[in-house]
Amino acid sequence: MPNIKVFKMNNRQIIKAYGDWLGETDWDYFSTFTYRYDVKKRQNERLMSGLRDNLQSTGLDHHIFYVTEYTNYNYNTHNHMLIKGEGVNEAVESYLRAKNLLYNNVVHYPYEKTLGANYYVVKYIPRAIDYGLIDNNDMVI
Repeated sequence: MPNIKVFKMNNRQIIKAYGDWLGETDWDYFSTFTYRYDVKKRQNERLMSGLRDNLQSTGLDHHIFYVTEYTNYNYNTHNHMLIKGEGVNEAVESYLRAKNLLYNNVVHYPYEKTLGANYYVVKYIPRAIDYGLIDNNDMVI
């Protein structure tokens, strides 16, 4: 039997690797979307899939990394997003508002590359219930 070594990463290493990878992109915004109503994990997954389809139909050049986590008592969700692309943050907000899911709980901050992706979203990954990438390549991971 061959002697195979398995490389395991601890959470700190995983978070650093995600931060390094996401830090390669010049993001435009860090945004947080807190829903007006209770949106469960499965509903949020469908919303992210619908968002992908919606952005594909707009023709906007887009690149989004999102992290979903629970808001209250592990019951409903909200999303943190890194967003790249002109008009994409408005398109995301418009898509969610059209579904009557947002109230005034939306924030968009200009992304400061010097702070790095770890500062913005990667720190949420250990407690995330979902995360993924939405981009022009029609990819959601």
